[in-house]
Amino acid sequence: MSTTPFDLLAGTEEFYFDADYYDYEFKSRKEDVAWYVERYVATEGEILELGVGSGRIALPAVRKGARVTGLDLSETMLEQAEKHRAKLALKKRSAFSLHQGDMRDFDLGKEFELITIPFNAFMHLYSLDDVDRCLNTVKRHLAKDGRLL
Repeated sequence: MSTTPFDLLAGTEEFYFDADYYDYEFKSRKEDVAWYVERYVATEGEILELGVGSGRIALPAVRKGARVTGLDLSETMLEQAEKHRAKLALKKRSAFSLHQGDMRDFDLGKEFELITIPFNAFMHLYSLDDVDRCLNTVKRHLAKDGRLL
């Protein structure tokens, strides 16, 4: 019997250290992007995307008229998202803002009509305490009639 402890980060960190690799590896995944973009565009107010990564979902939504604030813990992924943001048409850039932070504990000082935690970002919350902290933080940022996806 092995006594090696289970490594929760095994097989996941390389995506966040190499944002080009992330973009390459997930460029063919389109179904989830289309699903989220449809909901982002249908939202009247501003959207908060937790775990925004390189902007794989947010960028197409912004191109179609959504206003998105992205939050991510990974500095590398945010740098990649900023590179992509800089390629947006000038009038679209202001519709996409980026913030570094932990989805379990952040304060952006405003509420959002829609908050999303797309793809597999929620699965990076490994304990019930992490989940509770995240959901309580989301609740503080969610507008009265807002939605969490």
